[in-house]
Amino acid sequence: MTSLQEERLPETQEARALKDALSELDSLRERIDALAKKIKLEVDRLTKKLDESRFLVGLADIDPEEFNNFLKRPIAIIPASRPGEYIIAAPKWLKMSFGYLEWVDETYCYYRASALLNLIFPLPDFLRKELKIPEPPPVKIVDGLLIAPPEKSEEIKKEFRKFIAKEVEPGKFQIKPLKYFDMLAALVRKGVLPYTPRPVDPSDIEPPSEMELSMLYDWQKRAWFEFLKTGSILLVWPPNAGKSWFMAWAASKIKGRILVIVPNRSLVAQWREYLKMFDVDESRFEVITYSSAKKYRNKNFTLLLVDEAQHISADTWAVAAAIPAKYRICGTATPYREDGREDYVIAFSGKPITLTLEEMKLALSFKPAKFIVHLVKRPEEKLSKVKEIIRSNPEPKTIVFSDSIELGRRLAEALKTDFIYGETPAKQRLEKLRKNKCVVVSRIGDMGISLKDIERVIEVSFLGSSRAQQGQRYGRLFHGRGGGEHHLIMTEEEYRKFSWRLMGAMMLGADIKIEKDGILQPVTAITTPRSKRIAKAQRKPREETATKKTAPTPPPTPIASIMPDTQVSSYPPGIQKVLSRLPRPQRRFLEFLLQNRGRYFTA
Repeated sequence: MTSLQEERLPETQEARALKDALSELDSLRERIDALAKKIKLEVDRLTKKLDESRFLVGLADIDPEEFNNFLKRPIAIIPASRPGEYIIAAPKWLKMSFGYLEWVDETYCYYRASALLNLIFPLPDFLRKELKIPEPPPVKIVDGLLIAPPEKSEEIKKEFRKFIAKEVEPGKFQIKPLKYFDMLAALVRKGVLPYTPRPVDPSDIEPPSEMELSMLYDWQKRAWFEFLKTGSILLVWPPNAGKSWFMAWAASKIKGRILVIVPNRSLVAQWREYLKMFDVDESRFEVITYSSAKKYRNKNFTLLLVDEAQHISADTWAVAAAIPAKYRICGTATPYREDGREDYVIAFSGKPITLTLEEMKLALSFKPAKFIVHLVKRPEEKLSKVKEIIRSNPEPKTIVFSDSIELGRRLAEALKTDFIYGETPAKQRLEKLRKNKCVVVSRIGDMGISLKDIERVIEVSFLGSSRAQQGQRYGRLFHGRGGGEHHLIMTEEEYRKFSWRLMGAMMLGADIKIEKDGILQPVTAITTPRSKRIAKAQRKPREETATKKTAPTPPPTPIASIMPDTQVSSYPPGIQKVLSRLPRPQRRFLEFLLQNRGRYFTA
């Protein structure tokens, strides 16, 4: 036994020596890897420093006159794909707006400018002159007629011939009923506000007292007096600037029937509260969703209030624009649309009354919320990231957004709270939002929800690169006490595909940081969704649709007209008969196929 142990002993020692050598080799490999990373970082640092040195050498050799020219005009103007549109590249340090902010990188902000966008985002005078944006044609629309100076008759006829049915007399043209809204949009694209002002009849209002007017902010007073002059306005104000409050206040001063249109049922209850707060009698108003608007197209109202008016130009909801109303006030914080139909938003709404974020910040001493994008490797890590954010500070009132219903349910279960989505009874939605310290909400909470105690928003699931949704969700924090936190959790793949959505928050003043592996860094570049931008540049004007038998007569006012349903009348009688019997979605699909005969589609 002893001799056997003696024979095995050298083998055991050799094995131990080999094990120790392997362990030392692993340790050495780790040290080499760590040293290699340090060397790489140092090389990158030195390379960057060398590049900066070269840049500084270039600055040292710069011609003083050229540098002075740069300071006089530190922007670049690039013609865009659509005639009359320009991209303005301006350094980020230049705190001025040059139109509609499209995207940013680490050095420049890129704006889109045109005659249309100038109506919403006014350009500096010097830039309007430099871009040579043409003077809008001297036309207006009165009672379904396009009115122009007689001497411009031939010029106007040639420019707008596809919208004109006939020339009634020199300078007066009858608009094709089916092209009425297209005519409005075409004029808006040229920088024309085609509405004939219809001042509010003194008999339709209960004039506010000096005390009541003193309750309004300057921009709200401006909107009230503009409304009295024109009878139809579009409020383009950032979140928490008082759009809903002002619209409800104005409704309390108008006599007669009032219709309020909102995007979802969650806002129906909230708008009822607003109107009751201003003692508007329940018998005088109705609050409906866009999807119910078709039922009201043959009813008449004194005042139409349209909340989240960026939706009014969507094909399925544009019928809201056809509801007859003597006056209207529309409101939106995000007038831009991914399909490029900002022209129809203005055409359907009224004269834009804009408010810059800087003006609002100055008046309200408002502080933008922190915005952090958390990058994770896999979708499965999102839930743990939400828990980590809440665990780090459980006190703030928090809304967690999830477009995915399945993920929303899992989040609510993990956080032991309620999940508010489409199937949640409308009467319970506000109650649950208010009572829970932390609540999970689907897309129905994107718009209009106003909670004064909200301090944190967390986004887990979202609608791709939608800037409008991002602006709306970030805007929820504007209704709180100011400041707060916005957390957007994305996979690295999602960030590569959908970072364009961050523009919605940047347009509202967000200073966005990226967090990856516990390290915060600034946003350096944003991916532009090329396919959408091409589609926007190449889109055709929106086609109006026709009624079953005869075209409607021109409306008495530009807005209170009939929105037809389909282009049935342009087909042979047999096809007309079939199309007229179909529901609208099926009819639109078959029309698409008819207009693309001979083409092959994979989906």
